[in-house]
Order: sequence, then C-alpha cells, then structure tokens
Amino acid sequence: MPLSLYILSIMMKQASPSVRVIIVNWNGLDHLTQCLPSLMATRFTPFKVTVIDNGSTDGSLPWLQENYPGLELVALDRNRGFAVANNIGLRKALAGGADYAVLLNNDTRVDPDWLTELVAAAESDPAAAICQARQRTWDGRQEIHFRFLPEWAEAEQDRLPLMPPGPAVPVPFASGCAMLLRCKSLSDIGFFDERYFMYVEDVDLTLRAWITGYRVLDVPSAVVYHRMVGSASNSQQRMFWGYRNQLTTLLKLYQPQTLRLLAGPISRRWFITRNRPALKGTLAALSMLPGTLTRRRHVQRERKVPDTCFLTLSRS
Repeated sequence: MPLSLYILSIMMKQASPSVRVIIVNWNGLDHLTQCLPSLMATRFTPFKVTVIDNGSTDGSLPWLQENYPGLELVALDRNRGFAVANNIGLRKALAGGADYAVLLNNDTRVDPDWLTELVAAAESDPAAAICQARQRTWDGRQEIHFRFLPEWAEAEQDRLPLMPPGPAVPVPFASGCAMLLRCKSLSDIGFFDERYFMYVEDVDLTLRAWITGYRVLDVPSAVVYHRMVGSASNSQQRMFWGYRNQLTTLLKLYQPQTLRLLAGPISRRWFITRNRPALKGTLAALSMLPGTLTRRRHVQRERKVPDTCFLTLSRS
C-alpha cells in the first residue's frame, strides 16, 4: 500500500486534520472558473475554502457569491498584495483551529488527490512545516521544477519531462503557488513579510522555516497544473519588486559568513550594475533597512541551524 494511502487509512480511523485552503484573487475571474471546480472535486475531506479578494473589478465577487455561496469570502477594498492577503487567510485559519493552511494560486487546477498527498507527507514528518505540491504546465506535458539560487535569494524555473512520482524530499525553496503550512509552526516562523507586497515572499518564508529548525518538503505525488500567469502586473513593476525583495531577504536572513561568501555576486547584481530596475530596487531595499534590521535581530535570535541547512540542499 502506498505510504499516502496507509497514512490516510490511519487518519480516517482517527480525527482527520482540519485544512483551510486559501485562494487570493485579483481580477482573476477567468482563472476561478477553472480553479474552483477542480478544487471542489478534491477527494480529501473535510476542508474549508477562503477566498481573499484584493479589490477585483472584473465581476469576481458576484460570480463567487452566486456560484459558491458556501465559501468564506473576504472582500478587501483595494489590491493589498499577495503577502497581506495571504496573511489575512492564515490568521483566519489559525482562529478557526485549522491544523494546516494551504495556499493555492487562482491560476491553477488540481489533481483530485493533491490535498491527500500533501497532508500525508506532513503527517508522516512532524518536523515538516511546509510542503509544496509538484507543479505541471497547464497542458500537463512538463513538470515545473524550481532551482534555488542562494546568491539571489530566488528560485529559477526549469521545465522538465514528466517523471514517475517519488517520495517527498527536502528542498531549499517551496513555491507559494501550492503550499501547505503547518499552522502551529507559524508561531516560530512568522507570517509573510507584508512589506514585500508580492514576489519573493515565499522564498523568505521558506528560508525562515529552515532557519528556525523545520523542514521543507517537495511532494511529487501532489499534482497541480499551473497556468503561470496569475494576476497581471507590468514587467517593470515585477522586476522592481523582485530586486527589492531579494536583497531585503538576503540582508534579513543570511548569516555574516554567508554574506561574505556571496559578496561578489551580490555586489554585481545590486550595486555594481547599470540595470535601472536593479538600482531602483537596491535603493528601495536600503530605504527599508531599519525595518529589515529589526526583523533580522528577531530571526537570528530564533535561529536553530546555520544557513548551510539550505545552502547544501541548493547544491544537491
């Protein structure tokens, strides 16, 4: 019997873990019309769904109210970004007594057993605070893998041929597209850094999980299909957020010896460059430095393991 089914059979004899799925939406009605039907076909039960709407103007709210009146819907007055919206959902999951919160992008559809596999992986490893689903392209022909780049505090995407699902394995980075979080671990790890607005916040959270002594797993048997478009924003804005948030993550999380080791590539990417978005991001990150240093002191106080815990994984 596969491990996931064995664990599920044990869970069914006991009280099943409570799960809250959180979907952040901003003008994503075209995505929701495919995401939510597939989500409702999920075989794991029971689970609750919370949709956090970031001030959509495309008819998302009336469509949700008409077609999915049983969902918890939080309507924000404006686009407050990925980090703030997901934090609202995570706090609702905690207040509702959920064992696990699962973040799911609106531009996805899910395999019926995706949630069963994620929960089984987490239940089999109490040290795992985060488990990511394995993403495939929308047409299902390729797998989307993430290659962590420690000198950038970022992950690049590789598209690879489909492989038979294997066991869950530790990874340095987990994508916020389809991410399970163990709710009780959030008191140690903390929530998303709301200054980021969007981009790199999942890298920051994942590395904080490792630093505070937890594990992060990739679960190949938990399959989601990702359009890779999500909510639109212009490319210059995306680049600015990326550069700013990557540098902020480095300055907030890395130990001094890691920063010294990576000083060359860090300098070339953010300081010795003519790349205008990079320079703008650098200035913005430096303007945020007082808050970053405050957060850094907290992270380093809570540190349980050195940066090598994820640096070693990034080279494997």
